[in-house]
Amino acid sequence: MFLEINVKKIPHPDEMTVWEDRNFGIRADVEFARYEARSYGGIISDFAAAQLQGLIYTCENAYKRTYVKMSGTQYATFEEDAPLGKAGSVGLVILFHGLNGQPSVWNKHIAFFSEHPEIDCIAPEIPEAGNCSLEIPSFDVMLQKIVAWALQHPLKPIVLFGQSFGSRVATHFEYQLRSHVPTTPVHLFLSGAVLYGSKTVANTGFDQLYSYLRPEYNVFEDLQYGSETSKRLIGNARAPLEDGVAEREYTMFAPYYDHHVYSLGSALPILCPGNQPLKKERHYIVYNCGHNAIPTFIWEKQLTKCLKWINAKQSIVLDSQQEKENKILTLCIFILMRVMHAHQSWAIAWKDSIRSMTEKGYRFKTLIAPQIINSSVS
Repeated sequence: MFLEINVKKIPHPDEMTVWEDRNFGIRADVEFARYEARSYGGIISDFAAAQLQGLIYTCENAYKRTYVKMSGTQYATFEEDAPLGKAGSVGLVILFHGLNGQPSVWNKHIAFFSEHPEIDCIAPEIPEAGNCSLEIPSFDVMLQKIVAWALQHPLKPIVLFGQSFGSRVATHFEYQLRSHVPTTPVHLFLSGAVLYGSKTVANTGFDQLYSYLRPEYNVFEDLQYGSETSKRLIGNARAPLEDGVAEREYTMFAPYYDHHVYSLGSALPILCPGNQPLKKERHYIVYNCGHNAIPTFIWEKQLTKCLKWINAKQSIVLDSQQEKENKILTLCIFILMRVMHAHQSWAIAWKDSIRSMTEKGYRFKTLIAPQIINSSVS
């Protein structure tokens, strides 16, 4: 099919890998050419499909923005007082949109999770439409809410989806959760990620004008390719997990025709260098889709993996709870056996004491002593 997803899984680096910045796991663009196996006709078809997907997204997005304004629809925000989720939830899913985007990009994901009420799902509206630093107070508020959910749902998994700039938000939260709720497993699904920055950001007149009008927001400086903020973000994610921190998984999808990032290395960085048993990552290139439309194009593949992972973690939680119940039951049986043993020892001692007193001639209610002796040993 012309618009059927054309995705290829990229293997982990080997000794032949060409690096652009090895210290931060950024592979050079020529490295991904090693896995190119399309014909000329396939390349043309994929390019046309990517442009068509971009056009469809632009039209749908314009309609959604107009509809939201006219209908007065309000998305969740970081400042709302209401807690996340509900009691008895088996997992939490949070969907972060990209720069100058809105939560409607996740409509298919939201509809999917509406059919799975056992999983909490929220698609918040990022402050300033993403034109902000990761250090603003609103993100701290959101982090506190996520931590509160994790404390109320011990060992239950958290899944963070991130599109474009949202991938930076998701990666930022993943690292913070390591210290706040270390026993909570976390899985990141990133699409069109810009973790190492973009080669095109701040090169347009609009970006420069916005930076001039809103100097308090340094997002364009942060998004510069290879910026210190980007290196710190990736460096934190690449750091080995400390003892007691639950497993991490990273599933990343990068559009081949990405005119916003212009770097597959930035979209598919190596976040699990070396031998880290509790960290896993998977990298995919999507050949027939562009930057903005990718969430609506790969949603089914993402959500299939997401639901499978949450269910797997749920079985682990149930096994852990069963193990805890078994330990409690074993302890109760042990205490009961000790009590019964102590009672038997006391009964024997009481019997010997009464017999000894009767043998010495003490009149210890001789009429009922035999009954006591018999009842104590029965």
